[in-house]
Amino acid sequence: MNKSTERRRCFINRNSKDFDNPDIQEALDRYNCRILFNFDAGFGYIKNQIQII
Repeated sequence: MNKSTERRRCFINRNSKDFDNPDIQEALDRYNCRILFNFDAGFGYIKNQIQII
């Protein structure tokens, strides 16, 4: 699957204390998944990915 058709994912969780970890980030990167620690940022990311203005 090439990058243009690959699905993008995000993991939104306010618990950065437990999830802001390089090992977790590396695991999520393998699935093209971005981690976000703020729900507003997550909502913005999702809107951007589906191109809603």
